[in-house]
Amino acid sequence: MFLDWPATCVDNGVAKLSCLPVVFHNVVSGFLLFVGAVALFMIIYSAIKFITSNGDQKQLDAARKMMTMAIVGTILVLSSFAILYFVGYITKSTPCITNIDSVATGGCK
Repeated sequence: MFLDWPATCVDNGVAKLSCLPVVFHNVVSGFLLFVGAVALFMIIYSAIKFITSNGDQKQLDAARKMMTMAIVGTILVLSSFAILYFVGYITKSTPCITNIDSVATGGCK
């Protein structure tokens, strides 16, 4: 999921600008991992609140709203990546988006 630093990225212990795509890829991957974990936690928590509400309409509405917002947030994040890949497909730059190494080596034009 996370990319390793290429040997060409470090020069005398100092990172070069050619490492920026690797850093960007790792940050985006970490963000997706975080969003997925938070969404899963919120869905499970709202399901527990839903089950333990004992028929109280106020608690049922709060649990339903929390679950809806967790699902909508997850759909928004995933659809943003789908739009990014769709734009890459339309502009024929999908290899630049999907293969971060091509950006780092200058093969993406």
